[in-house]
Amino acid sequence: MYGGIIECYMNKYRVLEQQASEVFELNRLPNGVISPQRTHFPTSFKWDAGHTARGRVIYDTRDAMMQVYSHLMGQHTDGKIPNEVVFSTLNFAQKSILRYKRMPTGVGTSNITQPPNLATASRDIAERLSAADQRTYLRSVYPQLLQETAWLLEHRADKADGLITLLHPYESGMDNSPIWDNAMTEAWREDNGGQIAKIMKRWSPAVVEHFRKKQGDLRFGGTAERSQTEEIINGQLQTWQALRHGHDIDAIREKSRAALIKDVGFNAIAAAANVDLLWMEETLDEEQYRINDDLRAAIERQRQAIETELWDSSDRAYYSKDARTNELIRVLTVGSLLPLLIAESTERADSIVARVTDTDQFWTLSPIPSVSVSEPSFNPNRYWRGGAWSLTRIFVFEALKKQGYCSVADSLAEQVLEQEDAARFGEFNNPLTGQALGMKPFSPAAAEVLMYIEHLKS
Repeated sequence: MYGGIIECYMNKYRVLEQQASEVFELNRLPNGVISPQRTHFPTSFKWDAGHTARGRVIYDTRDAMMQVYSHLMGQHTDGKIPNEVVFSTLNFAQKSILRYKRMPTGVGTSNITQPPNLATASRDIAERLSAADQRTYLRSVYPQLLQETAWLLEHRADKADGLITLLHPYESGMDNSPIWDNAMTEAWREDNGGQIAKIMKRWSPAVVEHFRKKQGDLRFGGTAERSQTEEIINGQLQTWQALRHGHDIDAIREKSRAALIKDVGFNAIAAAANVDLLWMEETLDEEQYRINDDLRAAIERQRQAIETELWDSSDRAYYSKDARTNELIRVLTVGSLLPLLIAESTERADSIVARVTDTDQFWTLSPIPSVSVSEPSFNPNRYWRGGAWSLTRIFVFEALKKQGYCSVADSLAEQVLEQEDAARFGEFNNPLTGQALGMKPFSPAAAEVLMYIEHLKS
């Protein structure tokens, strides 16, 4: 009986499976790295790399390892793993405006980070290896992943509550999420943001627009889909403050107006990655790989703080928090669903799943929009203001499986695979129509498809 069902799925999705595998080759760079999208993103982005590795490992564990290794080449000496690793010559903006670093490994890197899912990808890879190969692989990546966790919890965790603080919207991976709107508007008002802000607001929009159309994201889509020019300018003001203060979160808080956010999605992904890190420690079971007591305590404190600091009992929802005002940002985004990855309370998990399956919130034709349909800021065609992304949806899918909501996970996978535009592998989709939007074909979207097909076969 079950053999027939599996064969049915294999036949049903065989063409889509082949198309998804071909996306990786279309986006592969000359050095073997699979970029998110070769035309516009010919580099490695951190959580894109993690997702791509998880899709690639289904067919080729060595290639999946290479995707992780390639991004780890960009790790900074302090432990930070940057959001972007560049393998070619740095362009003008990267070198002169954003001041990317050139690492001893020969790669260029950004100065900000992104959700830490490489530990999760590495565990997925390790669990598919023989015992001997598993130990060899873990020994090669675990020290760097442990160093990243130590950096996050030492240099980015708020000393008052242990939550990780982000200094730029791009660090969340959800670039123009509305959770940043009020904080960014307040920070960079013309009458509040200082002389540089005044100059940027008055004179740079035309320049920014021109640059985006000639060399940037507007070559491939209009502002109806992408970030707005004002959001880009505010982001650049954030970048300059971070550069000015050496990306020191305490100095930025004390000496600048820059927005600082304790992002619930980022914190949940980090806490889940730390569970995978603890699994690696236990699997290796060697003295030299022990996590020290202080770091172990910080890991537990950060996980607990998600429950105590980011849960709103009246709304029965998790929210991000403004790190300056210490107030919850009551906007329901996909980040509000991600504590399901680490949920210990059945009651809270049920509350999240109720939102996941609510057609007026997150259960849309293309499931899991980046912002709840119920929010005033929801826009189905806009980037991280409503668009449904594979990058976050796969976390929701994994969380549903972990917490035992298997039928919901199955339905989510099937609904994504049945989308009319599934084979276009969009960067994101209109959640109401399923239309593939953004850069195409997008490697994380292909990885998501392959992960769902494998799941439904099992």
